[in-house]
Amino acid sequence: MNRKTETILAWIANGLSIIYLLLTCLSLLVMKSGQNQQQYKDIMKQMYGNNQNVSSDILLASMMISIGFLAFSTILGIFGALTIKGRKNLAGALLIAAAVTGLITMNFIAMILWIIAAIMLFSKKKDRNNHTHYNQSHNREQFNDNYHENKQSHNEEWDPDKELKNHKKDDPYIY
Repeated sequence: MNRKTETILAWIANGLSIIYLLLTCLSLLVMKSGQNQQQYKDIMKQMYGNNQNVSSDILLASMMISIGFLAFSTILGIFGALTIKGRKNLAGALLIAAAVTGLITMNFIAMILWIIAAIMLFSKKKDRNNHTHYNQSHNREQFNDNYHENKQSHNEEWDPDKELKNHKKDDPYIY
């Protein structure tokens, strides 16, 4: 069955997730560099005011955790996209798992695309009309061939006089 739409949706979501992962890694590298520490402190003071409960170390740690979840959801999405052709139920489950872990990292667009692809994978059924018609015609032909073979072999082998003589030979009570 052609699952082109699901494959395209999954790979678009994977591409967006990879781009988001690269941008998050880039922002983490920029934050880790010691050159802009004063600017980040000023930005955090503006965001949280004077009651600053979040330090830059906590922000870096939360970004690292977010990158880990984002990488995990991207890997799940890639494996899901690769298994669409062979095992659609496994692919759907992997895409849903990628969407759930993508929810944690605020990867909403990729999450929506993964969920749509998974729903399409679960809801599409195999095209029964073509396969059923083929199977019915194939079974009918096979039945006709077997029937004619059996009929011909039965006519050639069955001889009532011969059967009666054999029956008389085998039965000890008939003289």
